[in-house]
Amino acid sequence: MDNNTTMDIKESLPSPSSLYLMTIQSLPGSTPKEKYRHLNCITLEIVTTCCETREQLDSVILSRNIPAPIFSLVQVLAAKRLKLREVILEALKSTNLQVLNQALRAKWFFDGTNKQVTVPYFVEQVFSFVSLRTRSRIVKALARGMRTPGLEFKAEQFFKALLKDYSLSQAMPLLPYCGENFISSAIAEYDIKLSIKMLDLVYRKYPTLAILYLDHGRHLRDPEIERKNHTMKSLTYKTFLLRLIKHHTEEFIKLSRAINNDCGRISNTRVRYLCKNAAHIFVENPNIYLPHVNYKAVYYNLTREQFVKMYCNMFPKQMYQFDFFEMLIYLNRYPKAGRLSFMMDQYKTVYKRDLLDDTSRHKISISNLKDATDLLRTEDFEKLFVSNLIFPYHLNDFKIDEVMNYLEYYPKEKQLNLLRTTFQSRFKSDILSLPFHLKSVKFLRILPDDERDRLAKLLIQNCIAYRQSPDCWFCFLAIKESFEIYREKLQNLSLSKRMEWLQNMISACEIYDNKTYLLEVLNYFHVHYKNAQPSIQYKFLQYLMQKFQITDLDAPCFHVFYEIVLRAYVKDELFSMSNDVIEKIFDGIVHRLIVQTHLPIVVPELHSVLERIVDMYLEYKIEFQDTNAWRILENAPKLELVCINMLLQRIPSIYPDDHPVWREPTEKLNVATKLIEKLHDYNVKLIEDVDNSESNKEKICKLLTRVKSYPWLMRAVTDVLICKDKDQVCTEYIKRCLEVYDKEFYHSTINKSVVVDYVKEIKSGRASLLLKKDPEKVFAEWESYFSACRKLLSANSQAAKKFVSSTKWHNQLPIKFIERSFLELDQSGSMTILGLLLDGPDLEKIILPHLPTVPTVEIHEKDARNHYRMASFIPRAINVSTPPVSTDLLLALFQGDYVTLAVRSLDNLAWCLEKSKVLTIAEKLMNDPLIGVNRHGPRLAFMVASKQELHEFILQTLLDLKHKPSVAEAIAKKIKNLMIIEPSEMNLSLLETFIDKLRIEDTVALSVLCKIGSLRANAVTTLYVQMILRKIEVLAENNGMDNLLEICIRDVFGTMIAPLLPKELILGAIKKYYFNPPSLEVSLAVREFAKNVFIHRPFVASA
Repeated sequence: MDNNTTMDIKESLPSPSSLYLMTIQSLPGSTPKEKYRHLNCITLEIVTTCCETREQLDSVILSRNIPAPIFSLVQVLAAKRLKLREVILEALKSTNLQVLNQALRAKWFFDGTNKQVTVPYFVEQVFSFVSLRTRSRIVKALARGMRTPGLEFKAEQFFKALLKDYSLSQAMPLLPYCGENFISSAIAEYDIKLSIKMLDLVYRKYPTLAILYLDHGRHLRDPEIERKNHTMKSLTYKTFLLRLIKHHTEEFIKLSRAINNDCGRISNTRVRYLCKNAAHIFVENPNIYLPHVNYKAVYYNLTREQFVKMYCNMFPKQMYQFDFFEMLIYLNRYPKAGRLSFMMDQYKTVYKRDLLDDTSRHKISISNLKDATDLLRTEDFEKLFVSNLIFPYHLNDFKIDEVMNYLEYYPKEKQLNLLRTTFQSRFKSDILSLPFHLKSVKFLRILPDDERDRLAKLLIQNCIAYRQSPDCWFCFLAIKESFEIYREKLQNLSLSKRMEWLQNMISACEIYDNKTYLLEVLNYFHVHYKNAQPSIQYKFLQYLMQKFQITDLDAPCFHVFYEIVLRAYVKDELFSMSNDVIEKIFDGIVHRLIVQTHLPIVVPELHSVLERIVDMYLEYKIEFQDTNAWRILENAPKLELVCINMLLQRIPSIYPDDHPVWREPTEKLNVATKLIEKLHDYNVKLIEDVDNSESNKEKICKLLTRVKSYPWLMRAVTDVLICKDKDQVCTEYIKRCLEVYDKEFYHSTINKSVVVDYVKEIKSGRASLLLKKDPEKVFAEWESYFSACRKLLSANSQAAKKFVSSTKWHNQLPIKFIERSFLELDQSGSMTILGLLLDGPDLEKIILPHLPTVPTVEIHEKDARNHYRMASFIPRAINVSTPPVSTDLLLALFQGDYVTLAVRSLDNLAWCLEKSKVLTIAEKLMNDPLIGVNRHGPRLAFMVASKQELHEFILQTLLDLKHKPSVAEAIAKKIKNLMIIEPSEMNLSLLETFIDKLRIEDTVALSVLCKIGSLRANAVTTLYVQMILRKIEVLAENNGMDNLLEICIRDVFGTMIAPLLPKELILGAIKKYYFNPPSLEVSLAVREFAKNVFIHRPFVASA
């Protein structure tokens, strides 16, 4: 769009924006709150003057020199206080949204207790003169006004009037406030399916009726009809069922059973009511209801007697299905000292047998062993261990490895004693006297050194005797003896095969906790494996760290270990190992060195060694682009902060800002994210370790590690967050961490430097909240918000519409938006912003130059695409404009290639315009020669017109249907839809009027009416079918068109209508069209119909 066009548009307006908007801008105050405060002060003065002088409201307002654009707004504000019905009535007809909103807030105008709130008044004076949207809002306001008890009859009268004149959907808001019997009858008669919100309103007033509806559905008059089918539909209301718990507990139980207790999670509060009113459901059927509740809430709300009964009922009927751990879990709230004895007592009560002596042996699963030992005292676990639940009953079943598995979480120093005692008690012999039952590495580890050596020798001899390899047992021999064997073996093996024996030597050192011999192994590896493959070094280091903690090594061993690691690093072999091994190596070395550097006497070289190791770790994490978390020293919180400080001090020294490693912005982002994550994890652990009481909050705040303590990290975080190519997931994580544990830095630095995602701010509603609380911030960034709004409005965003509309009462902001929209009118969304901020007449001045002048798009023109694109912006602007533009402007779009664009605004205008104007548009559309245009006329008429008006509309329309069968088709679809949704006598009368006027040219409309499978079974449907059949016969007979009769009859009886019709009509149709059919096709269709009759309506066959 060129500048000249823009200037022409701007000059065509009296000001840069509408007069109404400029008047708002001129009001004192910079925010809506301040401007409305000024208006309310003026209004109060006017009201006071009216009350004191008895002057007319209009004359008092005029005397105040109120600007004309806001005259109506001030008038309605005053009328609300003065209770002037006529002014409110006129305000309800206003197209100004602000005036209308204020009128709808006049609660006294809709209060049912007011004698002036009558059906005739609203039907004759209100409903016929307002738009469809306003009528819907008025009905909702009336519904709120009928909440007072005793107004049920008045609500019923309004409901009937709206149903008679308009539709069931328009009357529905009033239904919950009608009488109980009336609601019941309406649900049954009109087959109403209540929404959850509507059902909630009914339940508040008529709980019995709501429960009956949940139980029987829409068949309230005859509960047995389709009862089985309805119970499945209760799933729709399963979240609502929970509301019944407090006051209608038994009904909740009954209805939840109908949907297999699939009612979702039950809150703790509702569990208390269940335990109070119907504890028996937990006591008698715990396995059904406990999965839906917090077990803790049930436990603390039952008496001991009830809990005992419930626990017994949780036992499986069949004893072999008993699961020890599952039953133990349910005792996690029971006193720990009595859990096992309580379970034993209930087991005996249920199964008449002792749990611990039961030879059926309900084995405790190894996978649940840790949890089981945590839930029991040591003494109770010992009872379990000696019982059949763990220990075998027969010696032949004894397997030492299986038994040792159960001792994994038992104190290691007590394991041997418990095992020997139990074995002696069960099998009357010492377990150590049966060495060949003891082939277990785990068992050998718990033996004293002499016993271990003795048993290892027996096992080795046994292996040799049976020609089996004894290699795995050498490490259990006395360490001096085992190393003599290993040295001899190492001399006779190749370098690659020695690794297995070196691992065995490490195991021997670990079993006997001997660091002297471990030093020998380390030295041997360091000397002989200097040039070994990296995979061999990896296996050695991995196995060594499995058996020994690096922090537990003595000084000589640690020195050799460090030398091995350093050699691997120098030869570029260290970082080729797995991440777990690398992390363990650095974790152990750094841990040990930090501890040593904090001792009273420190070797000077240690600091440089520690610094070098930290540099190596940073090299691995940064240069090798490791994506894993920085887990170093995470299990030693007291030393972790020291390590974090060292890492963050060394980074800027090794990797300054101009270092090549930071060439890609994502690299700094990754490092900053991992370091923030480490600080975050440290702070979390810190808070968990400190009592989080009020007295400790200040202490916690002082202990938290802040980003500002690390200048490099502070700069890095700021840099990456303002980077355009940032990773959204990482940056959001950083912001979340800082917002929780470093609010000062977040608000002072991050919040200012972060590039705000304005689109996201508007979509989330945060922008609207900021506009309300701190409009100056929005105004400071108005261009960014404008661009985001325009982008969102291109996608028809409701959040963006709300934001732009809310700017109208702010100073300067809407003016800025309008001026920028003028300058960039050819951009998508600009015209929509103008529609939101300008009045209809002012918007028209902008739209008119861009309306198409010819009905077709000249595709060969150079600017054809731009012209069509500009025309496509117009409907969206029209849709959001309040007051709306003139109807002529929209009708100008209903031509040729632009019809599809104009249709986008039809529904909106039908909702916004007064009924008479909409009917005028409908009439003009139907007179259009284009089929794509005239079929929209009936759709508009059916949206807004009353039933009487529709009668007149149909009669008037069908008098001139000779050349417009598409209009008849559109009417047929609308009437059929009415018969499906609302099968009433009034709608049947509409159908009759329509059918009577159909002609032979309207076969398509007739075909639409013949497809009746969606109708419901009632008297109206019977009359519907009879009317259709009569009309088909008349048209076929008068015009000699047997093929029409064939097609329509086939359509009628080809659908599944057998369940819908009464017996007499079915039998008559079969006799007439089957035994004397006009054609074979009709005969076949009726035959299929007859089959359906015998399937769905067997009583007809007996007739």
